[in-house]
This record gives sequence, C-alpha cells and structure tokens, in this order.
Amino acid sequence: GLARAITPSGSGTVLIVITGNAVNSGGTSYGAQIRYGTGTAPTNGDALAGTAVGTLASSNAPSNFCIAAIVTGLTPSTAYWVDFGFVANGGGTATATSVNTIAYELK
Repeated sequence: GLARAITPSGSGTVLIVITGNAVNSGGTSYGAQIRYGTGTAPTNGDALAGTAVGTLASSNAPSNFCIAAIVTGLTPSTAYWVDFGFVANGGGTATATSVNTIAYELK
C-alpha cells in the first residue's frame, strides 16, 4: 500500500514510474506491476486491487526494479491512487524496499 495519489487536471494522461529493490526469501521469483484506481487505496498486504497497467516485471534474484506505464483516459479532477502489485511467485516472502514513485500528468 503505497497510498500515492494524483488528480489529473487536464489531459487525463499520466506517466507512472515505480522503482525499488526486491528479493524473495524463498529463492524463487517475485513479480511487480503498476496498479491504479479510485476510492480508498489498498494497504500493504491487501489483495490485489485496481487496474493493472504496464508489464509484469519479475526476477529470480535480488535486484533493483523499475516499472513504468502511461495511463490514458483518466477523468480530470478525479483523484486516483497509485500502487503496485508485488507478489512472491512459487512461495517464499517477497520484500520490496527503497520504493520511489513518480506520477506526472502529461499535457
């Protein structure tokens, strides 16, 4: 639950970039994908929520990740939360640290 938010004011087109470090303690892979929605943002550990966009990034080793997407068709003056789905693939516990988020409306 990153609980980041953006309210587009004109174009309804937003660039979202999320970076961080990730590892899965079980030695298997992790997956990360951008998600967004309206209403109450999910909290850490909640089931996946919102609309998934961009590529599902995954890795089998501890690594840095960078996921990005351009979202179009958002309604101006409507608040959207921005988060990412982060899962342990095949068991273990996936952990993300040093997470940074950029959400910027493109004109």
